[in-house]
Amino acid sequence: MNSLKLKKVAVTALLSACCFSTAMPTLVYADSMKTVTLGADLTQDQKNLVLSYFGIKDEDKSKYNFITINNQEEREALKGIVPTEQIGTKTFSCAYIDPTTEGGINVETTNLTYVTDSMIASALTTAGVENCDVKAASPFDVSGTGALTGAMKAYEVATDQKLDEKKKDIANKEIKASVDLADEVGDDDATTLINDSKEKVIEDAAKSKDGLTEEDVQKIVDDSLAKNNLEVSKENQDELVKLLMEVSKQNYDLSVVKNNLEQVSDKLSETADKIKDKVDNEETKEEAKGFFASLAQSIKDFFGSLFGSKEDSTEQNTEVQNAEEATSDEQNNTIQEQSDNAQEQNTSEGIDNAIGQ
Repeated sequence: MNSLKLKKVAVTALLSACCFSTAMPTLVYADSMKTVTLGADLTQDQKNLVLSYFGIKDEDKSKYNFITINNQEEREALKGIVPTEQIGTKTFSCAYIDPTTEGGINVETTNLTYVTDSMIASALTTAGVENCDVKAASPFDVSGTGALTGAMKAYEVATDQKLDEKKKDIANKEIKASVDLADEVGDDDATTLINDSKEKVIEDAAKSKDGLTEEDVQKIVDDSLAKNNLEVSKENQDELVKLLMEVSKQNYDLSVVKNNLEQVSDKLSETADKIKDKVDNEETKEEAKGFFASLAQSIKDFFGSLFGSKEDSTEQNTEVQNAEEATSDEQNNTIQEQSDNAQEQNTSEGIDNAIGQ
């Protein structure tokens, strides 16, 4: 599957999360209750594996609501929003929702290949979700469409609280903007840019009597881009400004939004720190390898220069021997010449004496 198709899958997944609850009748419970959604196309063994990951034991199943999500329900929920071919034909993802009274939105995912924890948490915040613990998972790698659809549905069932339709619509548009921005700057920076801008828009809108203008929102986006050292296309900026103008007209609890988005930011920072530590550790290992390799070579070179190799020693001895032999020959020749000269002199003197006698 190419990158464009993956992006479309991600959009489908998050749009499913934000709008599914309008397509199915809402079950009503008097009290908040942990709720689990299971993909209809899972085998029983696969369902058991997911429930084990969620920490649900057989003897405790009566404490949970269980909902099955099938692909037809997803298609009905997304009708007119995305092409049906983008939804897929099967649902394998599952979701676990535990409503809480505080602590914001905490998300964990397993085997969801494209949607991130932060994307899910941000989408839930925009749709009006306040406090809950979320687990989204599949027994094998999937995009996450079913899990996100189930998470939204499970939240409404678990809390008996119907989410605002307009906010869910804005959340759908936010997810589309997030995916488009991620094409340029990556998932984490896209989430950071939107959340920084969104929080500031909600804060300023709450202080404004007449509401924010498009110029006001554009400045907020520009400031957020500069703050995060990001550059995006004019088209994506316009899409983001249009989205945030709609956000500015809604009634949000700023303290809830700030708390949730700060948690998303903290998680992104934590992830970045882990990645940096891993990279630093790898670089340190490589530096250590390089240091010891260099040290070993230096030691080898030192002793090599000090003692030389056996081959070098033999060659040096041969050169010395040849030099000594040459010197010896020269000396012998000199001695022989001196001896010959002495004999010639003696012979000459003997002849002279003989003549004189």
